[in-house]
Amino acid sequence: MLMNDNDLIDMDITQKGLRVIIMNFVKNNRQQSAHTTDTSTDLVNSDREPPLLVPSYFSISEIKTTLENTSKFRNILYGQLNNDQVPGHNDLLEMVRIICNHFFEDRVLNHQNYPTRGEKQLLARNICEAFPQLKKTKTNVNGPDESFFFWSNGGACKGPHTGLIEQRTNNMRKKVPKENRKFMRKTSCSLNSDEEDRHAEAAKFSAEKCATLTPTPENCHIISYMMYEATPLHKSMLSRNRSVSDIIRQFPHLRSYHGLLIQQAYNRFTGNRTSAPDLKGFLSKSLLLRRDIFNFIDDEYIRACLIIMRQLPVRGCKRGREMECMSVDEVSAAPFIRWVKV
Repeated sequence: MLMNDNDLIDMDITQKGLRVIIMNFVKNNRQQSAHTTDTSTDLVNSDREPPLLVPSYFSISEIKTTLENTSKFRNILYGQLNNDQVPGHNDLLEMVRIICNHFFEDRVLNHQNYPTRGEKQLLARNICEAFPQLKKTKTNVNGPDESFFFWSNGGACKGPHTGLIEQRTNNMRKKVPKENRKFMRKTSCSLNSDEEDRHAEAAKFSAEKCATLTPTPENCHIISYMMYEATPLHKSMLSRNRSVSDIIRQFPHLRSYHGLLIQQAYNRFTGNRTSAPDLKGFLSKSLLLRRDIFNFIDDEYIRACLIIMRQLPVRGCKRGREMECMSVDEVSAAPFIRWVKV
């Protein structure tokens, strides 16, 4: 409560609007509290963090106005949200993208001012207050009503936050150039035996907790993160030649999300792999389909492609008079090669 405008500038809060909001908050509380000085002294001397000052501009009216000003979302707003209906998952993703871009995009991309946990939680609550039917989307029976949009630590004591707002702000931070990012991951260093034991225990804990989660689209981000944390255990099971059934029993979500987590694990284990497809092997197999056609083409790659095109049930051939004088092989190859008479 002893804060002034110069203090806010020293804290890199350079936007005039944000400073006005915070100073109005301070001014109102000075008038309401007769012992402001004592309270401020207690906060400075205590170990606990002071209460989070959350901007008041996450208002319900501004959330609705932002959606209304987006022309391509008005059909969802008027047809479903304003009629107490819950839109589909993709429409909710689009809604969160519009709202987060309005409130956070300029802060994150141009000022590296990331939204705090309290801001994201307040925004999630106000979205549910603006459209009460969205409280039905909560990801867990025991979770808060706004857990689909933001849930601190995913309901655990520690770990990543979950929800559509957290996913969107994470994607925003990825667009910030590396040299301008506020936080950077530390480079890995060699581990001694005690640290390796601790990491092994942490990996096992992450794997066990991950296995208890339901593989819903909302939990995809946190499941992927926990699979990343459990990488040492996964590598250990592979090095000990554990059976596939044992690995699936330990990591059941490898069977979820259409193989996405398998692809992510493969990318982690083979960092130096080449991403170029092995077309040579694929085309060479096609030469075994037919050996009696397109023999007049010397290039094996082109001949293999033409054989594949001929074997396809629909080749998209355009029938016309110019094809009447062409052989069957030439007509089959027409979508793939332009014949030039020399």
